[in-house]
Amino acid sequence: MGLSDGVCDLADRLVGRPGATTPLPDKPTDQAEAEEELLSRLVALNAERAAEEAQGHIRWLRPDYQAPEATQTTATLEAKPEAAPETPTEPAQKPTSPKSMPEQVKAVRRLLAIGPQTPEALTTHFKRKPTKSLTGVHAALQILGQATTDNDHWRLT
Repeated sequence: MGLSDGVCDLADRLVGRPGATTPLPDKPTDQAEAEEELLSRLVALNAERAAEEAQGHIRWLRPDYQAPEATQTTATLEAKPEAAPETPTEPAQKPTSPKSMPEQVKAVRRLLAIGPQTPEALTTHFKRKPTKSLTGVHAALQILGQATTDNDHWRLT
């Protein structure tokens, strides 16, 4: 597997160097900075993909096998110039909570696929906070063996 164009600028400072991506007390500054940049890019890419998946856009690893009817988009990891945080011109519109149980289950599963969340955090994804219906969906998922609760965080099993 080759390096994507988005990380080639870091390759010369990381590939073949001792202690790459592990703590060393006397690591060269350029290597430590490259590792930090690589990790920053991965965290940003993870947040971007999680947001896409929350909106229902999945980038399949093996689309021919996992989703033969889906259209694959290409993924790139690009260095982004330092910029001031974006300020949206208008607030993002939150969806209303689905009315039917199947749609509620799909919505909760999609949000939990991002990672474990508290019930309060889940409710913030909707216009009105549907705490009661989300609790019912989670209970159903638990009965079906598809979700668990750990330290007040709901997660998929």
